[in-house]
Amino acid sequence: MLEQLAGDEPLLQEIVQAFLEETPKMMASLRDAVRDANAGGVERTAHSLKLVLGYLGRPVASQTVRELEQMGRNGELKGAAEAFAITEAEIAAVTASMMSPAV
Repeated sequence: MLEQLAGDEPLLQEIVQAFLEETPKMMASLRDAVRDANAGGVERTAHSLKLVLGYLGRPVASQTVRELEQMGRNGELKGAAEAFAITEAEIAAVTASMMSPAV
């Protein structure tokens, strides 16, 4: 990821810190929206996560979140719990990679 930022390590640290602080809140909101079958909440929260993950260059996680966003937009949440579980696993992997010394 540092290469994508032209070697700007302070910017990388800022992005990582923001991700680590905000993503758990977004995931909790998304979990609640999926659980409550709140299509609007799923769409809004998934959209926010999609932007963050896209910026970080995480295509698998971005795709799953994009699917959740579309489900919410369409008001059809069948499969949302499964998509959320995949998203949760991808976010955990992204978080672990950001916390490793290689970041």
